[in-house]
Amino acid sequence: MAQNDLCGPCRHDNNIKHAKKWCTNCEEGLCEGCEKVHGSLKMSRNHNLISIQDHQKMIGVSIVQSCFRHGQRYNLYCSSHDVVLCSTCVDQHRLCLKVIPLDEATVNAKRSTALADLEDTIIGALQNVGKIIKDQESASTTFKKQEVKIRNSITETRDKLNKHLDCLEQILVQDLTAKSNNCKSANWKTLQNLKLANQRLEHLKQETEKMKMLGSNLQVFLGTREINKTVAEEIKSIKSSVSKIKLYKINFGVDSMILSLAENVRHFGKLLVTEINANFSFKDTKIEQAQIQVSMPTTNIRDINLHLKQKFKIKKSGPYGYNVERCAILPNGHLLIAHDLGKDQLTEFNEKGQHIRDIPLLQRPNNLTVIDSNQIAISYGRHIEIVDVTFKRVNKKFKLPECCVGLSYQNGKLYLVAREIGIMVYELSGKLVNTFYIAAFNVMHIATAVNKIYFTDEGKNTINCYDMNGEKIWVTRIKSISLPSGLAIGENDDVFVAGSASNNITIIRHDGKESKTLLTSADGIDEPQAIYYDKQRKILLVCDKASTNAALYTVA
Repeated sequence: MAQNDLCGPCRHDNNIKHAKKWCTNCEEGLCEGCEKVHGSLKMSRNHNLISIQDHQKMIGVSIVQSCFRHGQRYNLYCSSHDVVLCSTCVDQHRLCLKVIPLDEATVNAKRSTALADLEDTIIGALQNVGKIIKDQESASTTFKKQEVKIRNSITETRDKLNKHLDCLEQILVQDLTAKSNNCKSANWKTLQNLKLANQRLEHLKQETEKMKMLGSNLQVFLGTREINKTVAEEIKSIKSSVSKIKLYKINFGVDSMILSLAENVRHFGKLLVTEINANFSFKDTKIEQAQIQVSMPTTNIRDINLHLKQKFKIKKSGPYGYNVERCAILPNGHLLIAHDLGKDQLTEFNEKGQHIRDIPLLQRPNNLTVIDSNQIAISYGRHIEIVDVTFKRVNKKFKLPECCVGLSYQNGKLYLVAREIGIMVYELSGKLVNTFYIAAFNVMHIATAVNKIYFTDEGKNTINCYDMNGEKIWVTRIKSISLPSGLAIGENDDVFVAGSASNNITIIRHDGKESKTLLTSADGIDEPQAIYYDKQRKILLVCDKASTNAALYTVA
């Protein structure tokens, strides 16, 4: 019997009763007796009650009603910044003129333009993806016709030749089959990705419909914004995939001398696959038009500099020394340090480098990555945990086939390095969705941008860039970098690299063709290994491996 089917007040009194109603304000079930009491109390008589059956349908819709930072329920709304607030958050918005009660802001949420725009966005995205799928299916049919036509041409030409050309015909047909399979494989892969995107959008549409039909105004108000973010990320991913779609065309030409000089011809014919950008258009929807578009100017890499903001010692009192493994900056600006302390824990600091707390864990962590404002992922050898940023609960835990030596989050997926396999891609549910087989024995650090995967190979002394399909884009070896370790993605997909043995921090242009050394040992760094870039604050965190130094730099 699930807890959601039980009456909350009765369960509190150690009584087991089935719930008939669900209070969306209190987020607990009510039996018939408790429902009457609930409706008679002044503080709860105006609460929104729905049937348990309707509540079960809403379980899959992700709506957060409490502040992840302070654990309090949202009760205020700042329309100046379009954010919901708890009673503690409001201190940061004291100068804002448009802070109103959440009850007032959520009036008529089901009839709001935000919800209507969300529905239009999902429908528009589904229409776009559906059209592109049809175009791809049509392209696949056309390609098959081209293939049949060429096969017939090959056969007709072969009939005019003597047995001497049979061998050459076989070679050409094999070549055609190989090229055709490659093209069809690429087309099939594109179709699968688009269909998966279509399924995700359908799911979001269903969630939105359920939310609109069954949710309270508060749930609709909050859910609209949560789903808005997911839809925007999904559309951004689809656009990126659509921009890379290729159309293939195979042409066949008979050798002009084949009929008259059969005994001298060495090739039956030639196959040419023409690759053309499909240039499919993905029409923008209302949700994108409503967003503020901030274009990042392309900065000359030679103009980028680091300015010391704060320097502090990681080490606190105690018998243990530190060997920093990984680091991260949380959305609230706090710093997380994973280190070999001889204890199973993380350490949290504030922006000034002041020690806040030690966070106990089940095992010694060797990797961590920030997922969103609510979650981070931590790896322990062959295990991954997705935990709440408050560390009060584990949202998901799953096992890996090999030890994880590098971890990064991007586009709703975890990218990790397994030394005996390569790069493995997991959904947050723990489902393995892709594997890129690379020589990863000396790969310890990985970082991801929207369309790129970066990793360092300490054995080869190289920095590597791959696309999201596991195809190599570039590999570079920079003389000034020795033992490349930590990575962090900067603006425009440029990448910061820590040279552990060379005692420097270098930035490399996203195309791998240009670089600049930003910090050296003269700046006080000593074997830098763990680095992290906060794009929102434009701050780079640098942690030395063996010493106790850590520093925050503003990037300008």
